Amino acid sequence: MPSKWTFRLSVVPKQGINAGTFYNWVSKLRKSGYTIPDSNSKSEGAAVVQDVVKVEVGKYVFRDGGKIVKQLDADEMLEYVRGKGGTAVLDNANYAQKTYSNTFSAEGRKIYSDLAGEPINTIDDLVNAINFGKVNVADLPVEYIVRDGNTLILNTRTSQVLTQAGISRSQWNAIDRTGEALFEELLTEQLSRNKLTAEGISTVRSSGGQ
Repeated sequence: MPSKWTFRLSVVPKQGINAGTFYNWVSKLRKSGYTIPDSNSKSEGAAVVQDVVKVEVGKYVFRDGGKIVKQLDADEMLEYVRGKGGTAVLDNANYAQKTYSNTFSAEGRKIYSDLAGEPINTIDDLVNAINFGKVNVADLPVEYIVRDGNTLILNTRTSQVLTQAGISRSQWNAIDRTGEALFEELLTEQLSRNKLTAEGISTVRSSGGQ
């Protein structure tokens, strides 16, 4: 993305992009050195004007000066902000285990309860918290590793929460752990316990307990 382009955003669409997720990735772009200035309203008290505009046909329009240089739909816009420029990295990802528990570990219960501001013990609890806007999708990272050409999800329970909440994989906060020794070792053990190859498995089933 050329640094001369500016984003002035006052509308985040309800279809396809979670507002918190969008602004989370805008923040990451800023930290990576991209120029995305704050709105004029913060410095001048003026109404927010848009460079990235949601138009009637459901497209976001990028303007350079007065010229339209790019148009993206909601899913494409999220991927553009993420810097992936196309299909979401987890679209065809498999799992590294065959089953998952409906109940979070003690550590997980504490983390998610703190996020939601209420007790979160099970997958259903966290799904409800997402649906009622108490937990932001951006705060639920899904880590993955690419091994032998296969993308494997490490956070099985988190992925099931997002799936059951109706959040498409293109909106997941995906974090690449490929090449990180600790995570690579954990993946190897996970695949071994489940008698799986590096291809993983495309579906998982609930085991009920913790």
